[in-house]
Amino acid sequence: MKPVKILAVAGMLFLMLSACSPAGSTTSPVSSAPNAESTGYPIPQQNTEMYSGYPANPNEQVGMGSNLVPPADAPEPTAGSGSLSGLIYSFTTQLVLKDNAFYLTPVSEDGNFSPVLVGPQPEKGDIAGTTDGEGKFYLDNVKPGKYILVVQSPYDWLVAIESPDSSAKPRVIEVKENARLPLGILYVGGP
Repeated sequence: MKPVKILAVAGMLFLMLSACSPAGSTTSPVSSAPNAESTGYPIPQQNTEMYSGYPANPNEQVGMGSNLVPPADAPEPTAGSGSLSGLIYSFTTQLVLKDNAFYLTPVSEDGNFSPVLVGPQPEKGDIAGTTDGEGKFYLDNVKPGKYILVVQSPYDWLVAIESPDSSAKPRVIEVKENARLPLGILYVGGP
C-alpha cells in the first residue's frame, strides 16, 4: 500500500473515532456503575444472601463416603409394581441434593433413552418425585421395566451415573414386579 493511502486511511479513522466522543471530553474509558440518578430507573440491589434452593448450602458439603447414608431398604411395593429408594449426591459440588426434583424415565431394552431431557412427561411413562430433607427418596408404585433417573439442576436435567466419575455411563435401573430395590447412592455430576 502506498504511504499516501495509509495516511488517508489513518486520517479517516482518526476523524471517525474523534466524532464518537464530545469535544474536550475527559471521561475515563472505565465507567462507574449505573445508579438511579444517571439512568432515571431504580437499580436493584444485589442480593448477597445464599440462594436457598439447589444447590444446598455449601457449608453442608460432604466428602465421598462420609455422612452418606442411603436408605437401607425400599418401601413395600404396590401389588404388581416395584419399589425403589436411594440417596442423590452431586460428586462435583459434594452435596446431598435435598428437596430436589427428579424423575424416572423408561429406557429401551438395550439401555437407550432420549437425549433430550425436558422434565417429567407422565404420558410417556415418566415417574416424578422429590428427595426429602436428607436427599433420600422412596417410590412404591413403579411399573416393572428399565429406567434411568434424571435429576433437576438449576439450568438442566442431569442423568444419574454409575459412579462418581464424569465419564461414567448412565445408571440403568431395572425394576421387577413386587420387588424392593434399595439403590444406595445415585451420583450426578451437576453444578
